[in-house]
Amino acid sequence: MKHTQIYLLRALTNLHPGAGDANFGIIDKHVQRDSVTDLPTIFASSIKGSLRELFESGNANSANVLTIFGGGADGKAQVEALAGEHNDEAGAEQPNPTGKPTAARQPAQGNYIFYEAKLIALPIRSDRDLYYLATTPPLVQEMLDDCELHGVTPEGMEGLRQIAEMGRSVRKGEPKYFGEDRGKVQLEEHQGHQASSALEDETALESIFGKRLAVLHVDDFQRLAKELPTVARNSLNNGISVNLWYEEIVPRETRFYCPVTAMVEEQDLLEAGLASHNHLVQIGGNATVGQGLCKWIKL
Repeated sequence: MKHTQIYLLRALTNLHPGAGDANFGIIDKHVQRDSVTDLPTIFASSIKGSLRELFESGNANSANVLTIFGGGADGKAQVEALAGEHNDEAGAEQPNPTGKPTAARQPAQGNYIFYEAKLIALPIRSDRDLYYLATTPPLVQEMLDDCELHGVTPEGMEGLRQIAEMGRSVRKGEPKYFGEDRGKVQLEEHQGHQASSALEDETALESIFGKRLAVLHVDDFQRLAKELPTVARNSLNNGISVNLWYEEIVPRETRFYCPVTAMVEEQDLLEAGLASHNHLVQIGGNATVGQGLCKWIKL
């Protein structure tokens, strides 16, 4: 029987999950974007590759790595090699004291299913605090739909439904915010007003949205997500610039959510591996300059 868990990905540093496409506009390197919504996303292949690299760089059990991720290009050889640990020279299978499936029974493609990480919130600058976390009702509704699809009920469901239903009340250019009453709050170019009612399950939702949440009209949120920050990067050769390019980044404190499906008896393998690395995973490029560090939180 399979079971799905949903993880929240909190970007602790700026993030560049590169799209990999050649571009001849002002920005040379774009981030990955959803093919339908055009919002920033992290492809499932990037998620799986980043996790595998982390697990293989540590002290993760080799059989567990193969169970989760599969064997890669030479997966069959790796599986057969590990299977040899449970066989004698004559080829007879030895008893398995753990009672768990041996590597020989694991398919080369891995037993876990990783889905793309979808955007749920972006930081938005404010004149009253450093920033709020901004979301929009259609995005929250999509998260609720994904939870229903996978049979997951995270804490704070009533609060999420409340935000999703705000699509009828949030007007373009007039965001609503939750939390302490600050009167009119400047959120980028918009003036926000406190929501008329308190947020249900507020404490539970802090793991997703923090303590300062702003709800934007979908058009305003799409514009925020379209105009991501860019940084200039330079390649030097003996102190001389040989290549200057501009790179789009997803700002730190952005939140994504990512469903992960596994067999019930194997679902703890990923969590155990993450725990051994303090639930910190580097995703995307530019690791040597501190980008892409994400905290994984099981919802």
